[in-house]
Amino acid sequence: MIDLHLHTNMSDGSDAPIELLEKAEQAGCLIFSVTDHDDLRSNLIILKMIGAGQYAARFITGAEISSVFGERNLHLLCYGFDTGAKSIRELIAEGNRLRRVRVAALIDHLRSRHGIIIPDADKTEIMTLTTPGKMHIADAALKTGIKMTRAEFFSKYLDDMESREFKIPAERVIDAAAAAGGVVSFAHPIEMQKEYGVGFSEIYNIAKKLKDRGLSAIEVYNSSHGEREVTEYAQIADKAGLLISGGSDYHGAKKPGINIGRLAAQSDALCYERITILSKIKRRIYP
Repeated sequence: MIDLHLHTNMSDGSDAPIELLEKAEQAGCLIFSVTDHDDLRSNLIILKMIGAGQYAARFITGAEISSVFGERNLHLLCYGFDTGAKSIRELIAEGNRLRRVRVAALIDHLRSRHGIIIPDADKTEIMTLTTPGKMHIADAALKTGIKMTRAEFFSKYLDDMESREFKIPAERVIDAAAAAGGVVSFAHPIEMQKEYGVGFSEIYNIAKKLKDRGLSAIEVYNSSHGEREVTEYAQIADKAGLLISGGSDYHGAKKPGINIGRLAAQSDALCYERITILSKIKRRIYP
Protein backbone atom coordinates (compact mmCIF):
# COMPACT_ATOMS: atom_id res chain seq x y z
CA MET A 1 0.00 0.00 0.00
CA ILE A 2 1.11 3.54 -0.75
CA ASP A 3 -0.44 6.86 0.26
CA LEU A 4 1.09 10.17 -0.76
CA HIS A 5 -1.61 12.53 0.52
CA LEU A 6 -2.07 12.60 4.29
CA HIS A 7 -2.73 15.44 6.74
CA THR A 8 -1.98 15.82 10.45
CA ASN A 9 -3.19 18.20 13.14
CA MET A 10 -0.36 20.52 12.16
CA SER A 11 -2.73 21.68 9.42
CA ASP A 12 -6.35 20.55 9.07
CA GLY A 13 -6.19 16.90 10.09
CA SER A 14 -6.94 15.40 13.50
CA ASP A 15 -4.00 13.03 14.08
CA ALA A 16 -0.71 14.09 15.64
CA PRO A 17 2.32 13.31 13.42
CA ILE A 18 3.46 10.33 15.48
CA GLU A 19 -0.11 9.01 15.64
CA LEU A 20 -0.37 9.24 11.85
CA LEU A 21 2.98 7.49 11.43
CA GLU A 22 1.80 4.63 13.62
CA LYS A 23 -1.52 4.39 11.73
CA ALA A 24 0.31 4.30 8.40
CA GLU A 25 2.50 1.52 9.74
CA GLN A 26 -0.50 -0.43 11.03
CA ALA A 27 -2.33 0.02 7.73
CA GLY A 28 0.57 -1.61 5.92
CA CYS A 29 1.82 1.44 4.06
CA LEU A 30 5.06 0.66 2.26
CA ILE A 31 5.60 4.33 1.42
CA PHE A 32 3.71 7.41 2.60
CA SER A 33 3.93 11.19 2.58
CA VAL A 34 2.50 13.84 4.86
CA THR A 35 1.29 16.83 2.84
CA ASP A 36 0.16 19.38 5.40
CA HIS A 37 -0.96 22.76 4.09
CA ASP A 38 1.85 25.33 4.19
CA ASP A 39 3.65 23.58 7.06
CA LEU A 40 6.74 21.38 7.47
CA ARG A 41 6.63 20.49 11.17
CA SER A 42 5.13 17.03 10.68
CA ASN A 43 7.77 16.24 8.09
CA LEU A 44 10.54 17.10 10.55
CA ILE A 45 8.98 15.03 13.34
CA ILE A 46 8.37 11.98 11.13
CA LEU A 47 11.81 12.16 9.52
CA LYS A 48 13.33 11.95 12.99
CA MET A 49 11.15 8.99 13.97
CA ILE A 50 11.75 7.14 10.69
CA GLY A 51 15.47 7.76 11.01
CA ALA A 52 15.50 6.05 14.41
CA GLY A 53 14.74 2.77 12.64
CA GLN A 54 11.60 1.89 14.62
CA TYR A 55 9.28 1.66 11.62
CA ALA A 56 9.13 -0.40 8.44
CA ALA A 57 7.18 2.24 6.49
CA ARG A 58 9.23 4.54 4.28
CA PHE A 59 8.64 8.27 4.02
CA ILE A 60 8.66 10.98 1.35
CA THR A 61 8.66 14.64 2.35
CA GLY A 62 5.57 16.51 1.24
CA ALA A 63 3.53 19.71 1.40
CA GLU A 64 0.29 20.94 -0.18
CA ILE A 65 0.32 24.50 -1.47
CA SER A 66 -2.69 26.63 -2.48
CA SER A 67 -1.80 28.16 -5.83
CA VAL A 68 -3.19 29.90 -8.89
CA PHE A 69 -2.57 29.29 -12.58
CA GLY A 70 -4.10 31.73 -15.02
CA GLU A 71 -7.68 32.20 -13.90
CA ARG A 72 -7.90 28.97 -11.89
CA ASN A 73 -7.22 28.13 -8.26
CA LEU A 74 -5.57 24.76 -7.72
CA HIS A 75 -3.64 22.84 -5.11
CA LEU A 76 -0.15 21.52 -5.81
CA LEU A 77 1.55 18.69 -3.96
CA CYS A 78 5.31 19.07 -3.51
CA TYR A 79 7.29 15.86 -2.93
CA GLY A 80 10.81 14.70 -2.20
CA PHE A 81 12.28 18.09 -1.33
CA ASP A 82 15.03 18.91 1.14
CA THR A 83 13.21 20.36 4.15
CA GLY A 84 16.20 22.58 4.92
CA ALA A 85 16.34 24.19 1.47
CA LYS A 86 15.87 27.95 1.44
CA SER A 87 13.45 27.85 -1.50
CA ILE A 88 11.00 25.46 0.14
CA ARG A 89 11.12 27.22 3.50
CA GLU A 90 10.43 30.58 1.85
CA LEU A 91 7.57 29.00 -0.12
CA ILE A 92 6.01 27.57 3.02
CA ALA A 93 6.38 30.86 4.89
CA GLU A 94 4.75 32.81 2.06
CA GLY A 95 1.94 30.28 1.76
CA ASN A 96 1.24 30.54 5.46
CA ARG A 97 1.29 34.35 5.36
CA LEU A 98 -1.15 34.47 2.44
CA ARG A 99 -3.36 31.89 4.15
CA ARG A 100 -3.78 34.21 7.15
CA VAL A 101 -4.56 37.18 4.94
CA ARG A 102 -7.10 35.07 3.05
CA VAL A 103 -8.77 33.85 6.24
CA ALA A 104 -9.10 37.40 7.57
CA ALA A 105 -10.61 38.48 4.23
CA LEU A 106 -13.08 35.58 4.30
CA ILE A 107 -14.24 36.48 7.80
CA ASP A 108 -14.78 40.07 6.66
CA HIS A 109 -16.55 38.78 3.53
CA LEU A 110 -19.01 36.81 5.68
CA ARG A 111 -19.87 39.92 7.65
CA SER A 112 -20.08 42.43 4.80
CA ARG A 113 -21.64 40.22 2.11
CA HIS A 114 -23.76 37.78 4.08
CA GLY A 115 -24.32 39.40 7.47
CA ILE A 116 -22.71 36.46 9.30
CA ILE A 117 -20.54 37.54 12.21
CA ILE A 118 -17.89 35.26 13.67
CA PRO A 119 -17.66 35.92 17.44
CA ASP A 120 -14.47 37.70 18.49
CA ALA A 121 -13.34 34.79 20.66
CA ASP A 122 -13.64 32.33 17.75
CA LYS A 123 -11.97 34.79 15.40
CA THR A 124 -9.01 35.11 17.77
CA GLU A 125 -8.79 31.33 18.13
CA ILE A 126 -8.82 30.82 14.36
CA MET A 127 -6.08 33.36 13.76
CA THR A 128 -3.82 31.75 16.39
CA LEU A 129 -3.89 28.42 14.55
CA THR A 130 -0.77 27.49 12.62
CA THR A 131 -2.66 26.85 9.39
CA PRO A 132 -6.14 28.42 9.65
CA GLY A 133 -8.54 27.76 6.79
CA LYS A 134 -12.10 27.73 5.49
CA MET A 135 -12.92 24.69 7.58
CA HIS A 136 -12.24 26.58 10.81
CA ILE A 137 -14.31 29.57 9.66
CA ALA A 138 -17.23 27.34 8.68
CA ASP A 139 -17.14 25.46 11.99
CA ALA A 140 -17.17 28.74 13.95
CA ALA A 141 -20.10 30.03 11.89
CA LEU A 142 -22.09 26.80 12.25
CA LYS A 143 -21.69 27.05 16.01
CA THR A 144 -23.82 30.19 15.89
CA GLY A 145 -26.83 28.09 14.89
CA ILE A 146 -26.71 27.94 11.09
CA LYS A 147 -28.22 24.60 10.04
CA MET A 148 -26.23 23.13 7.17
CA THR A 149 -23.19 20.98 6.53
CA ARG A 150 -19.70 22.39 6.28
CA ALA A 151 -19.67 21.69 2.52
CA GLU A 152 -22.98 23.51 2.08
CA PHE A 153 -21.63 26.47 4.01
CA PHE A 154 -18.56 26.60 1.78
CA SER A 155 -20.71 26.63 -1.33
CA LYS A 156 -23.24 29.20 -0.14
CA TYR A 157 -21.14 31.65 1.84
CA LEU A 158 -17.41 31.26 1.18
CA ASP A 159 -16.86 30.12 -2.40
CA ASP A 160 -18.35 33.33 -3.82
CA MET A 161 -15.29 35.35 -2.72
CA GLU A 162 -12.52 35.59 -5.30
CA SER A 163 -9.31 34.38 -3.67
CA ARG A 164 -6.74 34.19 -6.46
CA GLU A 165 -4.88 37.22 -5.11
CA PHE A 166 -4.17 35.25 -1.92
CA LYS A 167 -2.60 32.26 -3.71
CA ILE A 168 0.98 31.63 -4.87
CA PRO A 169 1.51 31.39 -8.64
CA ALA A 170 1.88 27.76 -9.69
CA GLU A 171 5.07 28.56 -11.55
CA ARG A 172 6.71 29.74 -8.34
CA VAL A 173 5.64 26.58 -6.48
CA ILE A 174 7.15 24.39 -9.20
CA ASP A 175 10.39 26.39 -9.25
CA ALA A 176 10.74 26.36 -5.45
CA ALA A 177 10.19 22.61 -5.22
CA ALA A 178 12.68 21.96 -8.03
CA ALA A 179 15.30 24.17 -6.35
CA ALA A 180 14.88 22.04 -3.22
CA GLY A 181 15.33 18.80 -5.16
CA GLY A 182 11.63 17.99 -5.30
CA VAL A 183 8.81 17.46 -7.79
CA VAL A 184 5.23 18.70 -8.02
CA SER A 185 1.88 17.01 -8.70
CA PHE A 186 -1.47 18.56 -9.63
CA ALA A 187 -3.67 17.63 -6.62
CA HIS A 188 -7.22 16.22 -6.88
CA PRO A 189 -8.14 17.81 -10.24
CA ILE A 190 -11.77 16.93 -9.57
CA GLU A 191 -11.84 19.90 -7.18
CA MET A 192 -11.08 22.25 -10.05
CA GLN A 193 -13.80 20.62 -12.12
CA LYS A 194 -16.30 21.17 -9.32
CA GLU A 195 -15.24 24.74 -8.59
CA TYR A 196 -15.26 25.97 -12.19
CA GLY A 197 -17.58 23.52 -13.92
CA VAL A 198 -14.93 22.51 -16.46
CA GLY A 199 -14.62 19.22 -18.32
CA PHE A 200 -11.76 16.78 -18.71
CA SER A 201 -10.51 18.55 -21.84
CA GLU A 202 -9.87 21.72 -19.83
CA ILE A 203 -8.08 19.71 -17.14
CA TYR A 204 -5.85 18.31 -19.89
CA ASN A 205 -5.13 21.78 -21.25
CA ILE A 206 -4.12 23.06 -17.82
CA ALA A 207 -2.10 19.94 -17.03
CA LYS A 208 -0.23 20.21 -20.36
CA LYS A 209 0.57 23.90 -19.80
CA LEU A 210 1.80 23.13 -16.30
CA LYS A 211 3.86 20.23 -17.64
CA ASP A 212 5.54 22.64 -20.06
CA ARG A 213 6.32 24.82 -17.03
CA GLY A 214 7.86 21.97 -15.02
CA LEU A 215 4.97 20.03 -13.45
CA SER A 216 5.92 16.36 -12.98
CA ALA A 217 2.68 14.55 -12.18
CA ILE A 218 -1.08 14.56 -11.76
CA GLU A 219 -2.92 12.96 -8.84
CA VAL A 220 -4.87 10.25 -10.65
CA TYR A 221 -5.73 8.27 -7.53
CA ASN A 222 -7.60 10.07 -4.74
CA SER A 223 -10.46 9.08 -2.44
CA SER A 224 -12.64 11.71 -4.13
CA HIS A 225 -12.09 10.25 -7.61
CA GLY A 226 -14.59 7.78 -8.99
CA GLU A 227 -13.84 5.15 -11.62
CA ARG A 228 -14.46 7.60 -14.46
CA GLU A 229 -12.12 10.22 -12.99
CA VAL A 230 -9.36 7.68 -12.41
CA THR A 231 -9.63 6.53 -16.03
CA GLU A 232 -9.76 10.06 -17.48
CA TYR A 233 -6.92 11.44 -15.36
CA ALA A 234 -4.73 8.44 -16.21
CA GLN A 235 -5.35 9.18 -19.89
CA ILE A 236 -4.55 12.86 -19.31
CA ALA A 237 -1.29 11.87 -17.62
CA ASP A 238 -0.35 9.65 -20.54
CA LYS A 239 -1.29 12.23 -23.17
CA ALA A 240 0.43 15.13 -21.39
CA GLY A 241 3.56 13.16 -20.53
CA LEU A 242 2.99 13.38 -16.78
CA LEU A 243 3.74 10.87 -14.05
CA ILE A 244 0.99 9.56 -11.74
CA SER A 245 0.64 10.25 -8.02
CA GLY A 246 -1.99 9.02 -5.60
CA GLY A 247 -3.22 9.49 -2.06
CA SER A 248 -6.26 9.30 0.14
CA ASP A 249 -6.34 12.95 1.29
CA TYR A 250 -6.80 11.51 4.78
CA HIS A 251 -7.67 14.01 7.53
CA GLY A 252 -8.59 11.60 10.31
CA ALA A 253 -11.74 12.53 12.22
CA LYS A 254 -11.93 15.84 10.34
CA LYS A 255 -13.06 13.94 7.21
CA PRO A 256 -14.76 10.75 8.41
CA GLY A 257 -14.96 7.81 6.04
CA ILE A 258 -11.60 8.35 4.34
CA ASN A 259 -9.08 5.69 5.32
CA ILE A 260 -5.32 5.68 4.91
CA GLY A 261 -4.61 4.00 1.59
CA ARG A 262 -8.01 4.74 0.08
CA LEU A 263 -6.90 5.68 -3.41
CA ALA A 264 -10.26 5.63 -5.16
CA ALA A 265 -13.85 6.37 -4.20
CA GLN A 266 -14.95 2.76 -4.64
CA SER A 267 -12.22 0.87 -2.84
CA ASP A 268 -8.93 0.86 -0.99
CA ALA A 269 -7.06 0.39 -4.25
CA LEU A 270 -3.59 -1.17 -4.11
CA CYS A 271 -1.97 0.87 -6.88
CA TYR A 272 1.67 0.72 -5.86
CA GLU A 273 2.98 -0.20 -9.30
CA ARG A 274 0.89 2.56 -10.91
CA ILE A 275 2.23 5.43 -8.78
CA THR A 276 4.91 6.33 -11.31
CA ILE A 277 5.98 9.55 -9.55
CA LEU A 278 8.11 7.31 -7.31
CA SER A 279 10.54 6.84 -10.18
CA LYS A 280 11.46 10.52 -9.99
CA ILE A 281 11.92 10.74 -6.21
CA LYS A 282 13.31 7.31 -5.34
CA ARG A 283 16.54 8.86 -4.08
CA ARG A 284 14.57 10.85 -1.52
CA ILE A 285 12.58 8.04 0.09
CA TYR A 286 13.50 7.67 3.76
CA PRO A 287 15.11 5.78 5.37
